[in-house]
Amino acid sequence: MGETLQIAQKEGLSELKNKAIDFINDLAIGLRFSESKTEKLTLEIDFLTDFGLGLIKQLAPWIVEFRCNNALLVDEALVPVIRTLSELRIVDLSHSNEIKGTVLEGFSSLEQFNATACPWLNTNALYKIYAGSPKLKQLNILKMR
Repeated sequence: MGETLQIAQKEGLSELKNKAIDFINDLAIGLRFSESKTEKLTLEIDFLTDFGLGLIKQLAPWIVEFRCNNALLVDEALVPVIRTLSELRIVDLSHSNEIKGTVLEGFSSLEQFNATACPWLNTNALYKIYAGSPKLKQLNILKMR
C-alpha cells in the first residue's frame, strides 16, 4: 500500500512539474524550461527580465543545463543568474556576442561547455574556465570568422 502511494505521489508530482514548466514557457518572458535527462531542469534564455531573473533564482537548485544561444544578454545581466546555479553541469553560450567567459570561472560542477562562434573567446578566458572546472569532459570552442 505504501509503495503504491509513493508511486502515485511521484506521478502526481511529475504531472504537476510538467504543468508548471508548460505554464512558465507560455508566459513568453524569454525563458524556456524543459526536463533534462537527469530529471532536473534545462534553462534556455532568449532575453532576461526582472521577473525571469527571480524565477531562475527560485528554481536554481534544479537547473543543471543552461543554454543561451544568440541570446540578447551581457555579462552584467548574466553573472547574477549564473552564480545562483550551483548544480550547473552543461553550458551552451554558442553564438553569444556580448557574453564573456569570465562568467563561468570557478564552476566545479561544469562538465560540458560550448562556446562555438563566440568572438570573445580567447586563450585567457578559456584557461580560466578550464582551470576552474575539474569535472570538464567536453569543450567545444570552434571559432567562426
